[in-house]
Amino acid sequence: GSSYEWRLIFVIAAGINILAGIFFIFFGSAETQKWNEYKQKNSNKISGGEIASEGT
Repeated sequence: GSSYEWRLIFVIAAGINILAGIFFIFFGSAETQKWNEYKQKNSNKISGGEIASEGT
């Protein structure tokens, strides 16, 4: 590729990143989401059901 072609690719990629940044500024949030909360499960308790093994 020529210098012009690489410059065009760079400008397109930069434009996409700038638009994504602007979108995040207006619609994004840095708040921790509910689905990201860590909930510890009791690893000693085995619920009903069988353990499946591969290859059998």
